[in-house]
Amino acid sequence: MTNTTTTENTNTAVEVAIEKPVFRLATSRAIALELFVSLLDTREELGNTEFRKSVIAELMEQQSMTLASAAATYNIVKKYAIQTELVEDFGRTPAAPKAEKAPKAPKAEKVAEPKLVDVVRNKDGVAVAEGVTVADAEELIAKAFKGKKAKLVIA
Repeated sequence: MTNTTTTENTNTAVEVAIEKPVFRLATSRAIALELFVSLLDTREELGNTEFRKSVIAELMEQQSMTLASAAATYNIVKKYAIQTELVEDFGRTPAAPKAEKAPKAPKAEKVAEPKLVDVVRNKDGVAVAEGVTVADAEELIAKAFKGKKAKLVIA
């Protein structure tokens, strides 16, 4: 990484590029990078998984790190090594993106079909109306009651 600093004198502007190390010396990441690079030649014979395990185990031993900390440090160092082209990318291949789901069809509201009933005379069971809705049947019964006609019921 480089930082660019601009210094302005009275007459001129001078740009100075300061080379900054990515990992400070003697930090766990700098040590991990050295360890990673030194063990790269064993990666071919060990395989990627065993190589990762060996680097993490060595980091845990040398730096008294937890497994989580050592694994995170390994991942950071590996990304750095790939970015700076110390090593070609290895490990899992990224998963293919999932296909988008089709939008759900709107649910059709179920319209309750009206219940159809028959209206009959109470005394002899003769059908007065067939296949009418409950509301219409109740209306017929109310009209018959008002007009003092024969008593009607729903069958």
